[in-house]
Amino acid sequence: MLIHRELRKKLLFLTLVPIGLAVVLLCVTFYFLHSDFLQRQSQQRSQFIVNLVRGDFDKQLDFGQYYQHLSSMLLKFDNVRSVALIGEDNSISDIAGLPIQSLTSTQLQKYRDADQNTHCQDKKCFTLTPLSSPSEANSLPQRVLVVSDNYDFTLITHRAIIIGLTVIYVIWFIVYLYIRRFQAAITRPLYIINEGIERYTKGEYATPIQRESDSAYGELIDGINKLAQIQKSAQDNLQQNIEQSTIDLRETLETVEIQNIELDIARKSALQASRVKSEFLANTSHEIRTPLNGILGFSELLKKTELSPQQAEYLETIDESAKGLLTIINDILDFSRLEIGKLTLEYKPVKLRQVIEESLRLQAHPAHEKKLRLLTIIDHDIPENLLGDPLRLKQVLSNLLSNAIKFTNSGNILISVSKDVRADNRMTLHFRVTDSGIGLNQEQQDSLFDAFTQLDSSASRAYGGTGLGLAIAKGLVDRMNGQIGVESEPGKGATFWFTATLGCNTNNQDSQGYLLGSLRNKRVLIYDCETMSRAEIVHYIRGWGASVNEISEFDEILNATAAACRNGQVDLAILDAQVTRNTFDKNRLYELVRTLNDDYSLPVVVLAPPSVHRLIEPTLSGTHSAILQRPIYCNRFNQVVCEELGIIIPEIEQSRTIAHRGGDEEAVKILAVDDNPANLRLVCELLKDLDVKVSTADNGGDAVRLCDTELFDLILMDIQMPGMDGLDATRQIRIREKNKRRTPVVALTAHAANEQKARLLLAGLDDYLTKPVSENELRHVIERWVSHTTLAIAKPGADPISSNTAANRYAEINNAVSRETSSPTIDLSQDGLVDLELCLSLAKHKTDLARDMLQMLLDSLTASTDEIRTSLSEGNLKELQEVIHKLHGGSCYCGVPLLKQHASELDAKLQRVLQQNDDYPELEHDVNRLLSILKKLKEWQHNTDIEQFFSIAR
Repeated sequence: MLIHRELRKKLLFLTLVPIGLAVVLLCVTFYFLHSDFLQRQSQQRSQFIVNLVRGDFDKQLDFGQYYQHLSSMLLKFDNVRSVALIGEDNSISDIAGLPIQSLTSTQLQKYRDADQNTHCQDKKCFTLTPLSSPSEANSLPQRVLVVSDNYDFTLITHRAIIIGLTVIYVIWFIVYLYIRRFQAAITRPLYIINEGIERYTKGEYATPIQRESDSAYGELIDGINKLAQIQKSAQDNLQQNIEQSTIDLRETLETVEIQNIELDIARKSALQASRVKSEFLANTSHEIRTPLNGILGFSELLKKTELSPQQAEYLETIDESAKGLLTIINDILDFSRLEIGKLTLEYKPVKLRQVIEESLRLQAHPAHEKKLRLLTIIDHDIPENLLGDPLRLKQVLSNLLSNAIKFTNSGNILISVSKDVRADNRMTLHFRVTDSGIGLNQEQQDSLFDAFTQLDSSASRAYGGTGLGLAIAKGLVDRMNGQIGVESEPGKGATFWFTATLGCNTNNQDSQGYLLGSLRNKRVLIYDCETMSRAEIVHYIRGWGASVNEISEFDEILNATAAACRNGQVDLAILDAQVTRNTFDKNRLYELVRTLNDDYSLPVVVLAPPSVHRLIEPTLSGTHSAILQRPIYCNRFNQVVCEELGIIIPEIEQSRTIAHRGGDEEAVKILAVDDNPANLRLVCELLKDLDVKVSTADNGGDAVRLCDTELFDLILMDIQMPGMDGLDATRQIRIREKNKRRTPVVALTAHAANEQKARLLLAGLDDYLTKPVSENELRHVIERWVSHTTLAIAKPGADPISSNTAANRYAEINNAVSRETSSPTIDLSQDGLVDLELCLSLAKHKTDLARDMLQMLLDSLTASTDEIRTSLSEGNLKELQEVIHKLHGGSCYCGVPLLKQHASELDAKLQRVLQQNDDYPELEHDVNRLLSILKKLKEWQHNTDIEQFFSIAR
């Protein structure tokens, strides 16, 4: 309806306005034409009066009769009101008709002097004209004044206006009536069309729009009806499609729901399989490492006996095969830990050059067998002491070196290390391992770091391996906050590179550049036929401050030496033993060395691979020369050069024996606990070689009983044992120690997972060794825990605060905890729950270990709470005591003094109640108090970011 009204308004506007404007325009035109006509009539009338007055006298009439005749004639005109005779002095002498008012002599004089005869004023017109004389004489002095008005003209004008307005109204009214009738013919069909469209929009297609026979909108209505039918058909099709799609979607959702259920079951199965796999790998590792421990250990012992060459060869094969198998097992375990995110890195001092040299030693033998040269170029501005995980860094380097050797048949393999970025306490190093092997195409490079990927996966492949090495290397590099990649072309070798972020060891900054300047003011001749090999030597010699003369041809050595000596003093000659890349001549080398010694007084350092070293060593005996085997190790190379030059450098003492208590006192006493006879015997043999006294036990119960009767300096504890396992035995030992001296306990375990290690430390152990163990590892752990401890025991008067022994550190920590938790006024504030400094102290300042230990304890609080509530509700004091004892054991080394105090008190009370079979009336109160502490700890865990909490300690 609103649209209908608007249409009517617009239609009226479009019709009435133009017609109205046209009528008004016509009326205005008529008015102006009529006014012009009346004005001309007025002028003609005035002229007629003038002409009548100025007409000739009738000679038969005198002036008076003529004036009267003229006056009566003029007054007969409708608009003439007065006729007066005006004298020379402007006086009115005779007036006919109505009296003349408001006319002064001044005005008469003005009318007289004017050119015009007629003057109008206040709707009155005054016509002043002289009378004509009856003779030819001049006009008479009298003038005739005719006063007239325009009222008749005004009435005519008003009548015309009224008629015009009436005409306009009549015309508009007639037009309006016509338009109203016309509107119905236009708007009514539109209204019907609009109603029909509204029905169509509502989906009511049953009633079409009706078409009138004489309607001008017939074609439009037919089109709309046709469009509606098309829309109805499309809507029906759409509805059918929607219904079909809904049915299909319902079926799909049912299928998806079934698949989700199957996926959920599969996910749970996968998680279970993952747990089973982890347990399987751990158990398999233990079962495989246990016999490998015996194989490797006894092969080490057998090497010390007198053997024939053939036996030694067989033994070496056994040892290498066992080590190869151990490497494969380690790769599988490392990959498994990386896959489930359980592999974490340690953060301890790293001697970078020592790590690289150890990697070279591990790969030197296979490189020598293929006649490959292992070269190293390490920037001199890289500090010697950094912080990181040296074992994992060496693992990555060894892996890349092993791959380079495997795929290189001739040439060199270069390890280069440069410094990329250095922050305040961090340094990013760039490692590159470049070989001259077969190279890689782009497809191989794209999948190179995927697990189980090998360049040649055929049955007759030329290169072995499990395909896990590079995947493990990538995982380790990622955890070092670095990147790893490869640059290669087929047939042109490959360069594997990776970056690693290490910490700067501020405690050892004095040793950063102890080799720099050690050869200052020295001049050295260097010969090597290989450009890269010669560049390695030049890099180190120049970095140590010496000037260098390079020689690339063997035959040019003497001439170059003579020329160099003429230009100044030469202090040393460094020669490669080979005349060319693949040949050497020991006689020519001997003659050259003798000539340099005798003629030029030059000491000589000869560089040779092991195979050549054995051949030339007898020949060069008696000369002023030293033979240094390749690959070149930085520290050893510097030491040999300095010895030949007579430069004295400070030596670093490396104690190779275990410290004794001094004098004639008995040797260090160690208790070894293991249920496997072979492992137990092996550990005993290795310990006897280290000159220590060993006692043995094959189960945890015997170990506890031996500790009750004897004092040991160290306990090597196996973990998986029947009956009382290593964890329970350690807990019992800790309980019995009380105020006695704390004996270090080191775990012997085949489990290498970090969560297992953290669990061992939480149980009260001090350290761990992963099977198979070696003599060096045993020596290291004894030096770490025994030698310092026994010295401290031998000097009871020593200041316990200044001692760095493990026992004093633990005693200090325990005393601090006791002092902190002995006060009865401890409240449940957040500050008393977790002590960061105590966490780090108990974890030997290993931030990652402290974090893991605290995280494990916090994660176990919910289960502990449930177990405590269950045991309390059931009245099972024994289970309650076991749960609280376990909770107390976990809290001893996590920096939670409040929990440790209350758990310890409640554990002791429960033990006393169980032993004496007494009542415990305050049990519920004490347990609720402990539960409130557990609740506070869980709230602390929920509100605290553990990573950020320990970040301040990094």
